[in-house]
Amino acid sequence: EAFLRLTAQGHLMSGEQMSRQNLEATLPYWDRFVARISARLAAACDYCLLQLSRLYRNMNTEPRQLRCFTLPFGRLELHMQPRDMSDCEHIMEYDDASVADYLEEVMAGRLTPVRMEARVIYRNDAEVCVFGHNADVINVHHPHVSD
Repeated sequence: EAFLRLTAQGHLMSGEQMSRQNLEATLPYWDRFVARISARLAAACDYCLLQLSRLYRNMNTEPRQLRCFTLPFGRLELHMQPRDMSDCEHIMEYDDASVADYLEEVMAGRLTPVRMEARVIYRNDAEVCVFGHNADVINVHHPHVSD
């Protein structure tokens, strides 16, 4: 009676209940099943960690100045820096397949999300205005004009 209560079989008919001997006979199979599931989950966890580290590595770039144009009133500087991914509400506008494709491109290193900033600096080094734009750059080391 206690065995049936512990195994939640009290509501079953006597022909549908599993005996203690039958349960003990299945334990080696359950142990094997649990070991296999555990190994698969560990492999999936390792794979996810690898993909996330690859994504993190490919999303981080060193901030740097790309160009500087000197003008009579001051200068224009073009800077490239990592994109702030905490502000990623725009990703929710896309369907799941598009987001997955985009993340695969970033993880493969074919795209790097960056923030481009054009800074207008007056001749006394006062920053007048900053124009920012999020972009996906193909080659971070040699950004193209279209980026």
